[in-house]
Amino acid sequence: MNVESKSAQGPEVQGRKRRKWPYVIGGIVVVLVLLVALAPTLISSMGKGAVVSQIDGLIKGSVKIDALSLSWFGGQSLGGVELIDPEGKTVAKVGTVSTD
Repeated sequence: MNVESKSAQGPEVQGRKRRKWPYVIGGIVVVLVLLVALAPTLISSMGKGAVVSQIDGLIKGSVKIDALSLSWFGGQSLGGVELIDPEGKTVAKVGTVSTD
């Protein structure tokens, strides 16, 4: 009697553990979809410094960007772009650069 009750509880415990995996996998998929959907917004707000540092590494002097706006389905835009030579003088200044 005692042996039967233990074997009867075994499949129930295993069934509960198996039922958690679809929720875990579903949660991971939801998080990944949200990260991809929000990537332009996240890069626009936090990635401006990375863009500036990449450009600075490619040119002599530096670049300054006031605004960066990225979108999946709309245009991309840069605002307040300023190119500065190694002596600190402004070489070029552009108000807005955008794509459709």
